[in-house]
Amino acid sequence: FLSFEALSAIQFIMQSAATTEQDDAFTSTLSDILSVGWGPTNDAIPSFGGVPFTPFNKRDPINYVANWEGTTWASRGPSKAKFGDDHNAGLGMISDDDNADTFEGAITVKKKSYETIAKYRRDRTSQRQQLNYAQSQAVIKEQQQLQNAPTSRRGTRKQQQNKRRRKKYIENPRPIVSSIKKNENWIDFADVWFRETFEQDTTKSIVFKIDGVDEPKVYAPRSKKLILAGLLHGVLTRYDSKAGNTYKPSLLDYERFSQFRYVSFNHKAATQDPYILELAQKPSFASAEQCAVFTTDNVMSTIMCCVRSKYSFDIVINKIGNKIFLDERNKVLSVESVDETSQNRPTKKGTSKINLYTSLAQEATAINQVFKEQMVYHSSLEYTQKLKRPHPFSGNAPTTNSKSSSAQQLTGNQVPSSQAFSYNMFEVTDDLNVVCRCEIDGFMTANNAGGGGSKKSKDWVKIHALNQYDSNRSKTQNWKKYLQQRDSTIVIQEIANNNFKCARWGMKAHLADAKYIKLGFVARHDMNSVGKHVICGVKTYETNDFIRKILRITSKDEPWTIFAKFIKCIQNNLEADGRYIAVRDPLKQFIRLYKVQDDAFSKDDGLPTFNNLRKALNIPQDNGK
Repeated sequence: FLSFEALSAIQFIMQSAATTEQDDAFTSTLSDILSVGWGPTNDAIPSFGGVPFTPFNKRDPINYVANWEGTTWASRGPSKAKFGDDHNAGLGMISDDDNADTFEGAITVKKKSYETIAKYRRDRTSQRQQLNYAQSQAVIKEQQQLQNAPTSRRGTRKQQQNKRRRKKYIENPRPIVSSIKKNENWIDFADVWFRETFEQDTTKSIVFKIDGVDEPKVYAPRSKKLILAGLLHGVLTRYDSKAGNTYKPSLLDYERFSQFRYVSFNHKAATQDPYILELAQKPSFASAEQCAVFTTDNVMSTIMCCVRSKYSFDIVINKIGNKIFLDERNKVLSVESVDETSQNRPTKKGTSKINLYTSLAQEATAINQVFKEQMVYHSSLEYTQKLKRPHPFSGNAPTTNSKSSSAQQLTGNQVPSSQAFSYNMFEVTDDLNVVCRCEIDGFMTANNAGGGGSKKSKDWVKIHALNQYDSNRSKTQNWKKYLQQRDSTIVIQEIANNNFKCARWGMKAHLADAKYIKLGFVARHDMNSVGKHVICGVKTYETNDFIRKILRITSKDEPWTIFAKFIKCIQNNLEADGRYIAVRDPLKQFIRLYKVQDDAFSKDDGLPTFNNLRKALNIPQDNGK
């Protein structure tokens, strides 16, 4: 018996001998090939005819020459097609003749034709189109089912859920409640659409007579002061923001300048004003060819800027012959809204009561009244300007025949607020004159205003305040921290969020011929309480610069044209004498005109009845038309 080592040695010797014989044969063949010259010759190398090979593109890399298995290796990941790739890249061996000695005729290379590929693509495209069509038909069918669905909740629950899911949710919607509820006895007269009526280059064109020439627009007229009444006070400058100095915020003094002590009468209607009724009886406004409009700056500024409004409002209209009285009802236009034109307006469902848009409007109105009193002198007679006529609502003004035009009774320690009134007349067109009662909040001398010279001139000032309730909810910058460093950014942001309110302020100053506008920034001392407020800063602007640069109103002709077009619509649609009301729709951009009873708004809102207004103007009832 042989050992394991001996068997291994014998096996290795036998393998070496076989390898040596093969090497000798290969060496003899290679020497014969090289004897002819460098490189093989056609005679020395056998023919490659019939050998299967893979067709390839010259731009593709060569991965293999031939595939003898008949299938290609598919990658596990997603296929990445390259230029020139084809589904028949791998070759399969098909033998029809079992007795074939060579490869000739045994290999069949079948490549897909263009027609086959095109048909495949057409089929896939048609399948995709059919799928899309089926999905669209399903949506249409569901919509039709929703339209024709029965009232049964059981049968339409899923459909209602789908409809609710597709409905776009608005986080801060506009209030759908109108400023006044329509009465059953009201009669619809006409709709004044903003885009068709007030915008230029529209199909509905209105022409005005100006100096005997037809004009498509109205130019801003100059004011003529008819009556000046009240008492003016000088404006303080210690609250003004100054560059380079650290501003110390001051508290808003509610105890000293309470709105219950200083009563404001700016909300009084034109038909309640004794001076307006006195001017309406003058012969210069009795011409039948000219239309005379008597109103206040609250109403007039609202009409001028109505295209910027988002909330509903209403205006009472009294038409007696050629005279038109535009009145405010129940302080609707005297309430200051907050973030009306902002995308984050305080109307979100679930908002706390103190942060709701109605509560914020009352808070802003109280802030403005107290802020105006705190911004003027009260103890120094040097900074006091007494105008020719007494305050129209202090009890010293001349009385008229109208019962409702008597002055409001002041009780206890109540006094009229520090304000004066200028009754200005504007000749808008050849056949339209406007008398407007404008409020003035104070005056500034030339030195305080930055002027010079020995003679001090007194320039009228309008005072207003912006308020911030919560910077996180309103998504604005905190005024207490950043007002002094980022004042320009904050002003631009507030003008955008309160565009309608600020535009009204600018037009009020323009109507009153006030040279300056003082804009205060008031914030809550505690965002969860309305008891205390802090004055974060005060900015002073010239009226013309505020309108042109801050409000971006390039020309004052635009708001005047809107007002003139509104009066034209009243003249064309309201032919008969009587009492009407114009209501701004809460959602759509138009104003609807209604005919109301002659005694409407007399009990609840304190307006005189239509017959009492005739008597106050000494116009008989038979000659009303």
